[in-house]
Amino acid sequence: MACQPQLPDGGADAGSSADAGAVDAGLPSADAGGTSDAGGTSDAGPKDAGTMAHDFYSGADDRAMVDVPQDNAAPAACTMPPVGPCLYRPPLVATVEEVVFDDDVSYLDVLGRRRFVSIAVYRAPNLPRHAPVVLMSHGGAQGVRHATKAMQEWASIISGAGYVVISLAHDDYPLSSNDGGVSDYELLCDAVGVPRASGFMCDLKVNWARPYDLQAVLSWLGDREATNDAWAEAIDLKRVAHFGHSAGAGAALMAGGVTRNFLCAQPFGANQGSLVPCSTTNLVSRRIPQIRAIVAFSPQGPGSDGFMTESYASLAVPMLMASGRYDGDVGEPQNRVLLWDLVPGGERWKVFLDHDGAQHGLLGGNLDPCINAPGVSVAQCQTLRATLRAAALAFLDAQLRQSQAGRAWLGSHYVETLSGGASTLVSR
Repeated sequence: MACQPQLPDGGADAGSSADAGAVDAGLPSADAGGTSDAGGTSDAGPKDAGTMAHDFYSGADDRAMVDVPQDNAAPAACTMPPVGPCLYRPPLVATVEEVVFDDDVSYLDVLGRRRFVSIAVYRAPNLPRHAPVVLMSHGGAQGVRHATKAMQEWASIISGAGYVVISLAHDDYPLSSNDGGVSDYELLCDAVGVPRASGFMCDLKVNWARPYDLQAVLSWLGDREATNDAWAEAIDLKRVAHFGHSAGAGAALMAGGVTRNFLCAQPFGANQGSLVPCSTTNLVSRRIPQIRAIVAFSPQGPGSDGFMTESYASLAVPMLMASGRYDGDVGEPQNRVLLWDLVPGGERWKVFLDHDGAQHGLLGGNLDPCINAPGVSVAQCQTLRATLRAAALAFLDAQLRQSQAGRAWLGSHYVETLSGGASTLVSR
């Protein structure tokens, strides 16, 4: 089936306040010397394309073009309207821009120290004006210090479909100090009030700061939108979603209203609550009202990383979650999906990949863990990732663009049909 790159519902960005069919000629990916009117609003009159591009990159530490994974071995993507079982629409482009800002975003953390958040901004060369924004948070027990190492596959895929993606590098708190004294990690646990108990390991180093990192990035984006014509043309901060994998999915759940008990938090398998009792009185909310929808791939279930059975009832936004047969250590995949019955119904979707290739790293966008699984082919792995891609794009389009095509795809049985029943997409 031929696939024509296009925005959903015939190409219109349904939520944009600008001309829905317009492409932002003032924000080209490579040509800094263009002369087209970019729609600037400064007192000096409209700015040309070169000036607008320069303004967008102002302060950037790095700029590169990144390939968008196409997963060509997967079943065909839908053209509009869909004809027969198909995966949701293809990306608009084959390459996107990656623009890195290492030191622009910072804030004072709970220790009173300045915390810097490296971010990478991804966008398609033919980005629609006032495009929706997707924040992305990676997994990883050790944190990430540079944004180019954070969710690059998913960032390029989602931005390739016409979103502005902001991928965050959530640094951890070091377990040891350079001078042999008290580490930042120990100071953090004391500052938060985590009790000291024999055999208990404070589980905060990659979890505590993530909601604050997200809020700092949103504040930075708001400042850019308010003071920079190029950013004001590019983004729509009234349409923001958060996409997280693993520990990043935990951040997404919190941004969407799910509560967490940081005082008794233990990783999966550590029998949370046995050494330091878990009390619902210690559940805290880090809800970020600006975030309208969340995508949580490999999320934490109850009894893991501070989440309790009572945590999930406070989810306040639409959610797409996904997991798979080998999504983590023994018992962890089953634990992840337990949250599905604990969240309130309405605008919730769950993808489950019942396949040997459905490894934890695949949910993070990386094909290698799937390809390295015994007896699994590259084509099968591409189909699995394309299934996740299709569900994510349909969900984001439905929530941030009010796309009826996206909503119709989510309500179809295409995932089950194309996978021969191995993968499922359910709603509640």
